Amino acid sequence: MIPNLTTSVSGAAAAHTFTAFTDSVSVAKTAYGANLCGVPTYRITMDDGTTAVPAYLTLSGTTLTASTTDPTFIGTHNIRLYVELTPYSISVFESFQVIITECVPSITAPTLANQAYAVNAAAGTYTHPAFTDANSCGYTFTYTAFLVAGTETALPTAYATYTAGTLTFSYSTTDANDAGVYTIKVYGTLDNTATTASSATYTLTVSNGCAADALSLTTAIGA
Repeated sequence: MIPNLTTSVSGAAAAHTFTAFTDSVSVAKTAYGANLCGVPTYRITMDDGTTAVPAYLTLSGTTLTASTTDPTFIGTHNIRLYVELTPYSISVFESFQVIITECVPSITAPTLANQAYAVNAAAGTYTHPAFTDANSCGYTFTYTAFLVAGTETALPTAYATYTAGTLTFSYSTTDANDAGVYTIKVYGTLDNTATTASSATYTLTVSNGCAADALSLTTAIGA
């Protein structure tokens, strides 16, 4: 019996390896081998016995593999596996089903580390961890970042920028007015599924270090 295959659109491929078929000749197997009439060959069709299977299903030896990113294939498909001894025109088949479902992402947002930067300091950077999809649906994340101050607004590019391609924030300012504590939110959104997104936040503290410096005289001034 060929087991049914269940896979998800854009999910990991599903594969079953069935036990190889042998001929049923029962005499002199020990002397002449298990396949007295030849080695069986295999092919697959749709359940009508003639229509070719779509590219989502492949057969290599005794391994059936189902994999697709095409949502039009979602559903249950009836398939036949033919086993044939061609020289003798012997052919039998078994039916099974390929069940294709929608892969539902499960997004995990990383923990973002709080950051600190001082006015007039050398430029600082922070590369945050990537978001992940526990169900491995094969989509790609896109990233956006916002400043949160009651509502979400664009990052203040005067002192903070974000490069989504590298997941990296950069901080740099010489303006003491930029000192403060800021909440920054990062969204990870799956391509082609705009409503499937998750977010994480962290705190950026920009201090005006020079305002708190204490001056001291290292060499006494002569009279």
